[in-house]
Amino acid sequence: MVKIQRARIFVGDVESAMSKRITDLLAEAAELSRRAVDLARGGNINAALELESQADELRAEARGEQSAEVDRPSHLGRNRTVSSRGEWAADTRRLTISALVEIGVPASPSTVAEYTFARFGKSIDRRALASLRRGEHRAWSSPRQTRDVFIVPALEARSFFPVRGKLALSDWPLCRRIIGPWSERADHLTATKNLAQQLKWFDGSETQGERLAQLIASYATTIPGALAAEGEVNSARVERAVYRQLKALRLHDEERREWEADRALGVLSADEMLWGARPRV
Repeated sequence: MVKIQRARIFVGDVESAMSKRITDLLAEAAELSRRAVDLARGGNINAALELESQADELRAEARGEQSAEVDRPSHLGRNRTVSSRGEWAADTRRLTISALVEIGVPASPSTVAEYTFARFGKSIDRRALASLRRGEHRAWSSPRQTRDVFIVPALEARSFFPVRGKLALSDWPLCRRIIGPWSERADHLTATKNLAQQLKWFDGSETQGERLAQLIASYATTIPGALAAEGEVNSARVERAVYRQLKALRLHDEERREWEADRALGVLSADEMLWGARPRV
């Protein structure tokens, strides 16, 4: 029998690693804030605010790391066995990619987390997805990377800055990863339609079907006629209601996204087309 070796660490080592992680996040946030001040002094307010928004994300992640440490069960003792970070990250990455493939549009970390639980019965920490995305960028930059697809940010249509809290996949067309003025609503409708279609697969799986139906019901509450009076979820009914809403909206959204994607080809580098434009000083 082959035993899987797991790292055996002391709680003191965990606390030290956690402290360094939080320190690194806050230091990176401080550097972004410093650069934001320089940009603001030069009159580039939009770029300065975008950098400060990224700094806020880092500070929020640092607070999340601290919360995770506070919530750690004390009954585990001074010596405990944990799986390696690589195993955890690989599983989270696999689940996130699967979720985005099936949702079909850029999605927030909370949407990804809700969907992976409903669809696969597995929970992921949405706070960890920001760190995962930065790891994806580091992997992309490595000359030894062999991945076929990366988890990337969606891009804001006007400036092509990465959209805060919107995840996409690198193998999607650029126009699909751009968020324009009608895209939030169009993507919500498309995601609801895709989930309703998937519900048909789970007729024989009561638990998964119930979880997915509950998620669809929460999505469909803003779509007129999607739900029956008693709140029952019927896939065909949801799809018909979505198509009625998308009929007027989709053309405008797709035209704007394609126009912005064509414009991006002339101003963005290959790296920026995946990870977003960098603020110009």
